[in-house]
Amino acid sequence: FYLIDAIAIWNSGSVGSVTLFELQADSDANFGNGTTVSLLGPTALDTGFLVAQVFTFAPVSTRYVHINGLASQDPPDFYSLGEVIFNQAFVPETTTFGATGIGLLALLYGFRRARN
Repeated sequence: FYLIDAIAIWNSGSVGSVTLFELQADSDANFGNGTTVSLLGPTALDTGFLVAQVFTFAPVSTRYVHINGLASQDPPDFYSLGEVIFNQAFVPETTTFGATGIGLLALLYGFRRARN
């Protein structure tokens, strides 16, 4: 799982550029049951060559992200993105915490046995 709080989009050009979209965060690959994220923005990010649109939102923990195009420039119902990136930080799964805890307990037990 990843904790994400922003998306940057570079449209591919004027034909089919996404002008309105919905972002859904999901824990499985089923496209119908995600949680819709409320987007703020956009703000412009000038990368020196192309300008990206950056949308921020409250941090959400997710494994999959669905981008649902709602509107585009001509022609209608044709969506085209050049590049998409997310601002994220890795969130370890609970099994990682459990394995780490068991390992630390085993080390503590080993040290205590060695001292006696």
